[in-house]
Amino acid sequence: MNQRLIVNNEYWLNKNPDIEFRKVKKAFYGTHLLSAKLYICGASMRYYDHDMPRHLRVKTPNYTDFMAFIKRHVMKFNSQKLLKIDDDRYVHVNRTFRGDHREPDGSVHRVYDAEMLYAFYKLIKTKPNGIRISREYDKAHIYANDIGVLIDTINRLQVPDSDIKRITSPGENDIELLLSGKEFNPRANEYKFKIFLKPAGKNGIPGLANYLKSIDHSTEVEVPQHCYNAISGPVEIWSWAYSQRSYFYAKDEDTILLIKMLAGDRYSNAVELILPSKD
Repeated sequence: MNQRLIVNNEYWLNKNPDIEFRKVKKAFYGTHLLSAKLYICGASMRYYDHDMPRHLRVKTPNYTDFMAFIKRHVMKFNSQKLLKIDDDRYVHVNRTFRGDHREPDGSVHRVYDAEMLYAFYKLIKTKPNGIRISREYDKAHIYANDIGVLIDTINRLQVPDSDIKRITSPGENDIELLLSGKEFNPRANEYKFKIFLKPAGKNGIPGLANYLKSIDHSTEVEVPQHCYNAISGPVEIWSWAYSQRSYFYAKDEDTILLIKMLAGDRYSNAVELILPSKD
C-alpha cells in the first residue's frame, strides 16, 4: 500500500482517545483518499467587507481587521449577543436558535477562536498543493492523498487535539476501485447506481420529481425524502435545495439516460455501487 496513505492510529489516539476512524466509501472529489473532520466553531464563516463603507474596506485583512470582522459578523443577524473577548482571541457569544431550548433562555454559549479562524481563512486563500477543503456550519473537512500533508495542515490551523473528530482512510485493497469512481455501499445488493443532482434551487426540478413519484411504487429507483424535498419546489431560500447535492438510487443505465434528460443541467453524475467486504 502507498505509504503516504497509511494512517497510524496510535498517533491520532494519543491526540484524542475518542477519535473515530472510518474507511473511505467513495474517493473525495473523485481523487482524494484521506480525510480529517475537525470541529471549528464558525468554520463556515466567510470573510466579507461589503457591509463597510467603500473607503474602509480591506480586501486582504490582517489579524486586527479580521477580529473586527468577526465582531461585526457574530451580531449581524441579531441572533448572537457578544459577551466578552478573552486574550484578544476568544470571542464569547450567546446565540439564539429558533425553536431551540438547550438553555433556559433558548440560547447556547459559543466561543469563536479568532486566531484559528484567521489561520483557516488564510489556508483557504492559499491552499497547499494536494489538499481540498469543505466546511459546513462548525465542521471542516480536510482532504489529502498524503498523510504528512494532512498532519501539517491540521497543525497549521492550531486545532486543539480534542477537536480532531474523525480520520478517514482507504482499505489496503480498495484504492484502485475507489479511484475508478466506484462507491462501497450496502445498497449495492439492490441498486447498481447512486445518482447525484446539483442543488435544485428555488423552483426545484418538478418534471423529474413527477417522474420519480410515478415510478416510486416500482423497485427501479429509491428516492430519499431529502431528494424529493430538494427537487419538488418551490422551497425556502435556506434549504437543502440551495446548498447540497441530493441523490437517489437506480437499477439500470436506461433510467439514468431519462434522468439526464429530465434534470438537464441539474444532473451531476452517477456512481457505480459495489458491496463492501464483510470486515
